[in-house]
Amino acid sequence: MYSTRGWASWVTVAGLAVIAARAQDLPLNTLLPHIQHIVAEYAAAIPNYTCTEIIHRYERPRRVKEFQIIDTVKLEVAVLNGTERFAWPGSTEFGDQDLLKEISGSSYGALSKGDFVIHARNIFLRDQAAFHPPRVEKLGDRDAIRLDYEVPLAKSSFVVNADGKKAIVDPSGSTRTTCN
Repeated sequence: MYSTRGWASWVTVAGLAVIAARAQDLPLNTLLPHIQHIVAEYAAAIPNYTCTEIIHRYERPRRVKEFQIIDTVKLEVAVLNGTERFAWPGSTEFGDQDLLKEISGSSYGALSKGDFVIHARNIFLRDQAAFHPPRVEKLGDRDAIRLDYEVPLAKSSFVVNADGKKAIVDPSGSTRTTCN
């Protein structure tokens, strides 16, 4: 499962770590500490906030080509002291995981927790990810550094809930940061 929510700001902030050097001239052991430092500063400065999340869940029954919407879930999400809490709209209290358990057991579909803050911390700050050497590519009309990463299952804390079941998975992905 791959989520892009929240990553745009992390990628932008990580881009500040690249001083005027050409991307291909920066080895991983030089580049990564700069990015980790910026991400750590940014994560520490994230204020407590709330927002509304709308989740559209789809399924594709057998022998049907198009995905069909099965439900739409609207939640209030609060980031409080670096942890994510959830509530039904209009509720006066934010809870931890119980709401996600209720939603994931109500219908088909996968849900995850950590997309707003925790995932970026786990990748960059908690020594969970193994990074591949940086590559240069274009992001629009700008040069960008691409870092591919993998998190071994033994180090992963990424839990996916689907259809009343849950499993720890070993996510892999990439992040891009502009260099000019």
